[in-house]
Amino acid sequence: MRNKNQPTSILIISILTLFCSYAFSQSAIDYEKALRSFNQENFDEAYVYLKNALQDNPSHLQSKLMMADILLRRNQTRAAIVEYQESLILGADLDIAYLPLAQAYSRIMEYKKVIKLMTHKLSAKNNFEISMLQAIAYENLERPNNTLEKYEHALELQPENITVLNNLASFYLRQDNIVQSKIFITKASKINSSNAFTLHIRGQISEKEGDILEALALFKEAYINLPTEPFISRSLANIYVTLKQLDEARDVVDNILIITPDEPFIMLLSARLYGMNNNNELAIKAYGEIATKMALIPNEQLLKQTELLLVSGLAFYMTGNYETARNKLINYVSQNPESLYAIEILVDTHIRLNESKVALKVMETHYDTIKNNLSLSLVLCDLYIQTNKIYQCQSFISELRKTHNAKRVFDLMQVKILQARNKHQEALKYFEQHFTDTTGQEVKKIAVMLYLQNGQQKRALGLVNELIELVSGNLAYQLLKVEVLTRSPQLQ
Repeated sequence: MRNKNQPTSILIISILTLFCSYAFSQSAIDYEKALRSFNQENFDEAYVYLKNALQDNPSHLQSKLMMADILLRRNQTRAAIVEYQESLILGADLDIAYLPLAQAYSRIMEYKKVIKLMTHKLSAKNNFEISMLQAIAYENLERPNNTLEKYEHALELQPENITVLNNLASFYLRQDNIVQSKIFITKASKINSSNAFTLHIRGQISEKEGDILEALALFKEAYINLPTEPFISRSLANIYVTLKQLDEARDVVDNILIITPDEPFIMLLSARLYGMNNNNELAIKAYGEIATKMALIPNEQLLKQTELLLVSGLAFYMTGNYETARNKLINYVSQNPESLYAIEILVDTHIRLNESKVALKVMETHYDTIKNNLSLSLVLCDLYIQTNKIYQCQSFISELRKTHNAKRVFDLMQVKILQARNKHQEALKYFEQHFTDTTGQEVKKIAVMLYLQNGQQKRALGLVNELIELVSGNLAYQLLKVEVLTRSPQLQ
């Protein structure tokens, strides 16, 4: 018996077939238009055509791959990743999709996904490029053995490639292996001695070895060859700061800020230079701008880029937002326990928040790191005194005297120890024996308190007046004078 619905079914199938054919042909037309726009670098127009093509046919492979490329250009990285992943499911050629996918993962710091990409089925060129990205990913994951393995694999693929030679030299330098670093940078120099990155790494090696002038010459040459690279500019500016050539440093910083105004490390260096030149208003404004930009970065990203944590913490510290600065710096120090600079700022932040016991705990945790640094060691001793651990300070000073040639500093700390024990007469006697003159603000401040504690208000007042003459606008010295006068009605 004949099915009554057969003509209807045939009609529906015919309509669907016709519709699908139209959709596929329309997708192809829109893709061709997108391709022309893309080749003319009219990416916004290409994006519109691709949207139309994918709306008609969501599985149109060429459109998906081009859409992924455009999304990367528009910094819509996660959306691009989705397109690449779907393209692979649809059967995209690995040599077309894998490299940009690896670059996208790297951009959003999804390093574990980068290293999972298989390279053995790729062309030699793409195998090399992805191996380089995987080496960088492994280093960011703090897996140096895997990093080296990937770089060596890349070097086998392209033995004369200057990028991999530079990267290996830089890798060994970060591992404090200067000998190996020099081997690879020498090979790179033979290939292209004027390569800006090669010159920069040579400068870093010279700086590490203490040859500052040689480092300066190399950084300058690298900067001339590639003035738009922020980290080359930063190295040059930093070495100018080391040499107290602040005007030259400012010129470099201003030039790179024109090109990359949002580069956080250059912004930080700019703020530091304002401070070093006593342009305090500009410094505070610059730190404020950094803090504002850092506040927009998700904490997850900051935790992956620890250098940004330091920049963020320092910016908040300099603008007086100590609670936020403390949190950023705690995270940074936990990942970089040997950073003396970060420890110093974190400790001072705790002190400013009246957290002396916490500050002391931080310093004791990093005792082996700070004991070789005199200024931080003295801060530790002050914290011992503030927390009534005077004996520890005394013991620590005795230990420091064996390794540091700073008798005047230690003698001054001994006076503080005697003061903390309420041995005021003994403290004054010790002070007068070891300090025949009261030069220096710190010495004068301690002398004022010693004279007050021993009833010698007139001598105290004379030294306070000297301090005020030295720093006329210092509110603390004005208040100290009020205290001296309060204790000495006859001097008012």
